[in-house]
Amino acid sequence: MLSESNRVWLRALVVAAGGLLLAGLFSQTTLYPRLSWWLGDALQRRLAVALPMDRVVVVDVDEASMLRLAPRHGAWPYARDVYARAQRFLASSGARAVAYDILFAEGRDGDDAFAAALDARAVLAAAALPYPYARPADYHAQLGRIALVDAQAAPRVASLARAWPDLTLPLARLTQASQARVGVISTLTDEDGVVRRLAPLHLAHGKVLPGFTVAALLAAAPGHGLSVDGGRLSVGEHAWPLASDGSIAPRLPANIGDLTVLPFHQLLDAAEGAAGGAHIGDIVRDRIVFIGSSSAVLGDFALTPVGRLPGLYVNALLAESLLAGLVLSPPRLWLDLALALLALALPAGLAARGTAIRPRDFGIGFAAGVVLLAGADVGAAAASQQSHWLFAAAAGLAAFALALLMWLFALYQEKQRLHYEKTAALEANRLKTEFLNHMTHELRTPITAIMGFNKFNLYGDDIGREQRLRHSAIIARNCEHLLALVNNNLDLARMEAGQLKVERAAHEVRALLDDVVATLRMLAHDKGLALELAVAAGMPQALSLDAFRVRQVLINLLGNAIKFTAQGKVTLAAKWETDELSCEVRDSGPGIPANSLERIFQPFQRASGVTAAGTGLGLSITRKLAELMGGSIRARSEPGKGSVFELRIPAPEATLPVSAPTRAAAGAPAPTPAKLSGRILLADDNADLRELVQVQLADLGFSCTAVGDGIEAIDAALAEPYNAVLLDMDMPFMDGYETVRVLRERGYTGSVVGFTAHQAGSPLERALIEGCDDVVSKPVSLERLREVLAPYAEGAAKPRASGADAIPVLVDGRLRTLVARFLLNCGRDLARLRAALEGGDLAVTRSIGHSLGGVGGSYGFEEITRIGRAIEERSIRGDAASVGSLAAQLEDFLARVQPEYR
Repeated sequence: MLSESNRVWLRALVVAAGGLLLAGLFSQTTLYPRLSWWLGDALQRRLAVALPMDRVVVVDVDEASMLRLAPRHGAWPYARDVYARAQRFLASSGARAVAYDILFAEGRDGDDAFAAALDARAVLAAAALPYPYARPADYHAQLGRIALVDAQAAPRVASLARAWPDLTLPLARLTQASQARVGVISTLTDEDGVVRRLAPLHLAHGKVLPGFTVAALLAAAPGHGLSVDGGRLSVGEHAWPLASDGSIAPRLPANIGDLTVLPFHQLLDAAEGAAGGAHIGDIVRDRIVFIGSSSAVLGDFALTPVGRLPGLYVNALLAESLLAGLVLSPPRLWLDLALALLALALPAGLAARGTAIRPRDFGIGFAAGVVLLAGADVGAAAASQQSHWLFAAAAGLAAFALALLMWLFALYQEKQRLHYEKTAALEANRLKTEFLNHMTHELRTPITAIMGFNKFNLYGDDIGREQRLRHSAIIARNCEHLLALVNNNLDLARMEAGQLKVERAAHEVRALLDDVVATLRMLAHDKGLALELAVAAGMPQALSLDAFRVRQVLINLLGNAIKFTAQGKVTLAAKWETDELSCEVRDSGPGIPANSLERIFQPFQRASGVTAAGTGLGLSITRKLAELMGGSIRARSEPGKGSVFELRIPAPEATLPVSAPTRAAAGAPAPTPAKLSGRILLADDNADLRELVQVQLADLGFSCTAVGDGIEAIDAALAEPYNAVLLDMDMPFMDGYETVRVLRERGYTGSVVGFTAHQAGSPLERALIEGCDDVVSKPVSLERLREVLAPYAEGAAKPRASGADAIPVLVDGRLRTLVARFLLNCGRDLARLRAALEGGDLAVTRSIGHSLGGVGGSYGFEEITRIGRAIEERSIRGDAASVGSLAAQLEDFLARVQPEYR
């Protein structure tokens, strides 16, 4: 199962990854680039800046110029000497460069004059062709002369050039002697036909030529060449960033209407010396002049982010933007990652919160994401930086949608969980009510009998001794029934809470089965039933199992079989194979209906038609005990043909310890226990229980002093010697735990036995840790009380050895009280050590070992120091088996050590 923190991270990662995946799929559609171009164009128009427009001039051969020049020079196209006069005028007026956006590919009158007027500041146009043509040798010779570089000599430059199958070049005579530059006028358009990028380099037939605009900039910078270095293209003092395809992304200025445009006829009038043309020379001085036509008939037009413009104007505006450095940098990986993270952070954060999100949080988060992302994109665009903003926005939008879907799904699951929890709560409440009803019924009947017959005994003076004894027997049976009911409920609760543990050990199987049958033989005999035991061949002598729980299960099954069988016999059949013990309890009773076979294993449920007394918990506890041992119980029956209950539990073969006592023959009479003697101090706050235990102790042979709380117990124990203190652990004012702790702190070394209503678990362990020598649970039988107190009776063997087995240790007499307390604490540490080993907590065993190793030698017990240091070392190494062996050594030493005070 994932922890809550891991689930938080998983939700955030799923949303982020899903957003990126969906954005990646969207980027492969045709809509994505068109939307990206539309947003980019809109942003460029919003952020466009105005330029001085003092670097370029457009000379437009417009329709008005054609009409005015027709009488003098005829119709378009003009003879080339017309351009020669214009070229000489512009050169003499100080124009930095003259770029002709006119394709001079065919010969005309005046070519020689035009060639003579051209120089290195002139730029002629070449046009790219989409299909290859067979070209003569003089074509390739001309291409070699006008090219910037050869592709083989400059592969890096060639890799950035736009490749074309062929080029239409200007007349060779125009470039051969004049050294005029040639630029490719073909534009680079996106799929929607809009010019957003400039191709500065073009490649054809292995030669690289500049684009028309770049050629104009080269002509305007005599003495400077073109270079490519580190992803930037440089012309003179100007440098522009290149995209991965070698293109440049210029930004068109906001004031395109301020572009200086001269009609061609005014230029020609000034060149021919007509009056009123002197100002033309001032206009073109120190500027790059672009000559071409925007005539609707002759001119070409291009779509741009700022609208449809004549190609002549576009070339001039591109030159103005490049000279002003108004160019967008290509997208940067770190910026795209930052935008993506910014877009995904908010939806991932919302998803991480799970169902704690409120609906308005999505609106706030989405608005905040849009503002942050749009602000980042606007800031980048204002800084002339391109980015994949749309991809980040799409990823963020998709992530928000996924986060919303996850939230809705989580709400649905939460609603379902609440529904199921409500249903479970209602069912639990119903079961609790049913349980209380059953318990009330089960408790009311025996209590009514006890109260009624007790009144007969108390107030019936004339009923006689025999009747009174009969009444007392009825009271005793009902008390046993109440005790069984309480114990069964406690066992059931402990099993459901996981507090009941299975303790496997090697046990003699035949002895266990004989004991079970012998226990119930008298009950079967009283009903006239035969009780048989059948053990199959191949049963090992000993198996590894929890004998107590197996005995409990078998007694429950046999007891039920005897109870519900009126005549015939009950058989316990046992067999063993493949490490599994199988026990079948067969009876010749009335049988169980098929619809009741599973119900009888439910608490307080019984087969149809059953009227015999019982709590209805026995089979439920029996099945849970079997499952706790890793086994199962199945029942099969037919009405009128008896029933069979089969128990199967894992029980691998085991070897009995060498010192295991030989079992007595089944049915041999137990010897009468001898009377015990000694003094017992009993501390319990319940007066009735004190009186009962005093009677039991007297029956065992002990004399008893009884007190009602812990303070009185301390005073009495320190005032007179007692063989043992029987101490209730749950008294008011000062409980038994605090009482035994105070006694040990005051140097009391006598035996203390805890007396508690708890059957198992931490209360019993705590009693041992605080200083009790043993613990006995309430209610206690006479036999159990004898078993616990016999070791402390007069004349009983003491736990500490003497004579040859004793380990004498010479100790300073002044430390007598401290040594007694130290040894007592060592015993408590031993109990803690064993508890930690059972729980697998080697950190606690290491701490205990460190404490023992540091203190033992100070009192003269070097062996305790040695064992403590070894425990600490083995705990650090994780060797639990060695720690267990050392615990046994410590227990043996504490049992045999005999301080001798000097």
